[in-house]
Amino acid sequence: MKSGGGGGGSRTERTYRRLLLLLPAELRSEFGDEMVALFRARLNEAGGPGRRLWVWIGGVLDVTWQAVVEAWAGHRTRQMEGTGLMGGTLKDVRFGLRMLAHYPVFSALSALTLATGIGAVTLLFTLVNGVLLKGLPYPDAGRLVMLSELSEKGSAMVVSYPNLVDWRERSRSFEGLTAGYYLSRPTIRGVGDPFEARAMGVAKGFFRTIGVQPWLGRAFTDQENDRGGPPVVVVSHAFWQTYLGAAARLDDVTFQMGSGTMVVVGVMPADFQFLTDADIWFPLEQSPIDIRAAGNHWVLGRLAPGVTAAQARQEMNSIAANLKREYGNDELAVGVEIRPLRNVVVGDAGRPLGVLLGAAALVLLLACSNVAGMLLARGKLRETEFGMRVALGAGRGRLVAQLVAEGSVLAMFAAGGGLLLSLAGLHFVKLSGAGMVPRLGEVSIDGSVLLFAVACAVLTVLIATLPPSLSVSHGVERAIRGGARAGRAKSLFWRMLVGLEVALALMLVVGAGLLVRSLSAIYNADTGYDSHGVVTVEFVIPGDQYPDAPTRLGFIERARAELAALPGVQSTGVGGVLPMNPTRKRGPVRIPPNLDIRDPAAWAAVAGWRVVDNGYFEALGIPLTRGRLFGPGDVDGAPNVTIVNASLAATLWPDQDPLGRTLRANWDFRDEDFTVVGVVGEARRWDRQPGRQPELYVPYQQRPEHADWMYIVLRARGDPGALINPVRQAFKQLDPRIYADVGTLDADIVESTADRRFTTAVLGGLAGVSLILAFAGIFGVVSQTVASREREIGVRLALGGTPSQVVRLLGTQALVWVGLGDLAGILGAVAGTRLLDNMLFGIGHYDMLSFTIALGVVLLAALLASLVPAIRMARLDPVTTLRAE
Repeated sequence: MKSGGGGGGSRTERTYRRLLLLLPAELRSEFGDEMVALFRARLNEAGGPGRRLWVWIGGVLDVTWQAVVEAWAGHRTRQMEGTGLMGGTLKDVRFGLRMLAHYPVFSALSALTLATGIGAVTLLFTLVNGVLLKGLPYPDAGRLVMLSELSEKGSAMVVSYPNLVDWRERSRSFEGLTAGYYLSRPTIRGVGDPFEARAMGVAKGFFRTIGVQPWLGRAFTDQENDRGGPPVVVVSHAFWQTYLGAAARLDDVTFQMGSGTMVVVGVMPADFQFLTDADIWFPLEQSPIDIRAAGNHWVLGRLAPGVTAAQARQEMNSIAANLKREYGNDELAVGVEIRPLRNVVVGDAGRPLGVLLGAAALVLLLACSNVAGMLLARGKLRETEFGMRVALGAGRGRLVAQLVAEGSVLAMFAAGGGLLLSLAGLHFVKLSGAGMVPRLGEVSIDGSVLLFAVACAVLTVLIATLPPSLSVSHGVERAIRGGARAGRAKSLFWRMLVGLEVALALMLVVGAGLLVRSLSAIYNADTGYDSHGVVTVEFVIPGDQYPDAPTRLGFIERARAELAALPGVQSTGVGGVLPMNPTRKRGPVRIPPNLDIRDPAAWAAVAGWRVVDNGYFEALGIPLTRGRLFGPGDVDGAPNVTIVNASLAATLWPDQDPLGRTLRANWDFRDEDFTVVGVVGEARRWDRQPGRQPELYVPYQQRPEHADWMYIVLRARGDPGALINPVRQAFKQLDPRIYADVGTLDADIVESTADRRFTTAVLGGLAGVSLILAFAGIFGVVSQTVASREREIGVRLALGGTPSQVVRLLGTQALVWVGLGDLAGILGAVAGTRLLDNMLFGIGHYDMLSFTIALGVVLLAALLASLVPAIRMARLDPVTTLRAE
């Protein structure tokens, strides 16, 4: 690009004059020559081609802005240049655009810094808005509630089917009452290779009550949901597309699920979801569990028009009391709990998302403080310009208005960049955060998010630009009047920024450190078993292919033998469920002679029921503490035996020997006595306290009716991951019709901490960003402070001062404010980490190691940022410095 300084005929100047033709004639005649002259002067001052390009862009923006403003406001030229509020503001904005173009590096850094803060807080607000604030995507969702039974102790229980039937008949508070089973994972066949799907049983009127009908086909009829009804299903849109070939007609579309052939009658809309991601919905009332004491269902209700949840609760409590009087010990519920469906869907996500939004707000505040320091530093470079303005009659208010207008332009650019960053962040969260955040599929950037981003831009103007604008204007006025305290006030402002940035960074790093330590405590928790080096094989045996006990048990034995023969397998075992998963079979344990299941007093304990073999305990490292394990003679038809864990033994027979004792368990459908032959350690989920997971184990050979959904566990000699593919291939060769889900036990544990990992990752990322911003901010502030004392440092060095003394002097002054910031940050972290209480495991929110490490990291960053400028200043040549002065 040629310079515009060589007369009026350069190519760039001619192009600029053509751009001026965009302006109205009145503006061209009055401002044209002045704008060309200004443009030429700036080109001459620009220097390198990069800066000339920025000047050119600024010129284009200036012309475009003039044309747009004139067309929009309809003001004449003198009105725009005059003292009117609109004219002055627009002129300030135009000038702000030119100044951003004139200082490209400063503008880019400032905009990027603010965009980072705005992007972080906008992303978290997007999640909060989509998860917590938005209504559920169902018609009139505020009337949808979830109902649970209440026990005599006041704890909520899932609902029994007989109670559901009575509630339907007797209640008048609901427009509809329906129910469902929680998610199951049947094997699907007949549409390609076998695979595991997510299926949910739903009762009559489910789709009608929730207010969403199938997108293709129809919902179940009430007759189809009666006992003995036909095998029909409704599938998700994704299932229809992926496995059913997106069939335009559902006539004769079938697949095999479990031991039956299912007929597809409907396809749900693409965005439909209820409680969890399901692939298939089937009629649960075709085979209901008619035991009043057996709670197996969640219950969904739609309140009748005009009925409040409190009124419905009052009616349902009355119904529950009547049922208790009618059925006595057969009825366990004494009341009914009613919760809005929205609260159930959101669950415990409110606290973590709120904490993360607050952390993002701290990052935004940190970004604002950084930019405030940068604006203050740039104000020093423009002192001559501001001095001339004041000398020509501009008041302090006019200077502040100009600087705020420039900051507003910067903030709006940053808001646009922040929106782009938040959009990219949301895309990343959706890719990697499945299962970590509820309702994630419904989260999007909408009008409320855009308004929030604009509000953030306004906030940054107030925080980042107004204080330095006031400080700069105040300093210029004092300098004009010969005041000596302007530099001191500016220096104080800079040092306060250092303390603020240190405090904010420390609070975020402490929070991230606590969550990291908590995750480490989870992965290293004493759970009573050894999860490291274990491969798990989950499978469901189809009843149509293996219809009786001998064939079912034979397949399990063949599978175990084949997998045990693989290279790298140390030991194998079989079990119905893994220790870290809650057993699907949990109920009362009774001790003869008190065996009346209808009498709650007969329930000596409530325990999980697991069918296993001997190898299960060895493969998982569960120790035998008393008695024996199962033997080859413990088969169907032999005397019933059981092994109890230490927690159940202590509950049933405290300070007594449990060996040889007898018990009965609710999940033994034969309702026979078991003799205790051994006691093993308590293998429990990581978040359970010792003694809180009582369980009993039964040899699966004695109860083959329970051996359908099974696991084979293999302890590897080396890397368990290397066994996954060989195990998968070996299992497929056994029976290609049976799907096996192969993985590692460590991966299952990691998956169970998905919500905590999401919170830790996001807060850790925010803490990392805060450290970078704090380092950059402290470095910039200290550099400016040191630069303002260049003459003083030169004098000190000329009079015999050593570089080490200079470094100590400058570093000590900076570290005083770093120390004050650390103190404020620790106090803020002590107050703020209380919000993390229910997200921590194995440590308290005052964990000294987390605080110490965070303090050390922040201090190290602050020390480096403070000392580098000081060391650089100490190396100056005093003669050169004094000669320049």
